[in-house]
Amino acid sequence: MSLETSILDLEVQVPDEGVMLELLGQHDSNLRRIEAAFPSTRIVARGTHVRLSGESESTQRARTVIRELVEIAGSGQSLDGDRVQRVIAMVEDGVQRPS
Repeated sequence: MSLETSILDLEVQVPDEGVMLELLGQHDSNLRRIEAAFPSTRIVARGTHVRLSGESESTQRARTVIRELVEIAGSGQSLDGDRVQRVIAMVEDGVQRPS
């Protein structure tokens, strides 16, 4: 018997290039952290779009992380490695960031 995995293709629109640069991090370090946390999801950033594809649950969680980070960066806060890891951990634990 084979197990069938549902595959998703999703996209996140980033409001502007400044937020995208903050999201990606220096030398794409933030993007690499997200990719490491969700290895079954392929993440491609182009312009102000982030495309995600892969196993359904992982891809949905990765999209949630990216949306949260875009919201944080969009409010003028910087995204360092620790903040990115905290958001990943909160999403993995099913915790939403307070408004």
